[in-house]
Amino acid sequence: MDEIIVLAERLGKLIAAHPRTKALEQAAAAIRDNGEAQELLQAHQKQVAHIQQLEAEIKPVEVADKQKLGQLEAKIASNELIKSLMKVRADYAELMQKVNAAIELPRAGRQDNTTSGG
Repeated sequence: MDEIIVLAERLGKLIAAHPRTKALEQAAAAIRDNGEAQELLQAHQKQVAHIQQLEAEIKPVEVADKQKLGQLEAKIASNELIKSLMKVRADYAELMQKVNAAIELPRAGRQDNTTSGG
């Protein structure tokens, strides 16, 4: 098991040093340093939570609530820092999906062999 932990730590270091990870960290820092972008994301998150709460309580979602959400989403779509963050998040997620698939591949292959009797 120690070997697995050592390899996992090495993989963690490689992921941390990967350009996609660095880009994600830079984009997140840019958002943290920009009050307008932070406020916009927080307002959006609050509005989404409000609408979800109404839906969970089986209460009507007012047109004004939907319009406010739409306005916030339009502002988010036009904010360059947030657009950059969304792109690098997607790139990072793709990297991690590929890493996870590579980790699971040998185990999945072994399961396929055992189920086919071979």
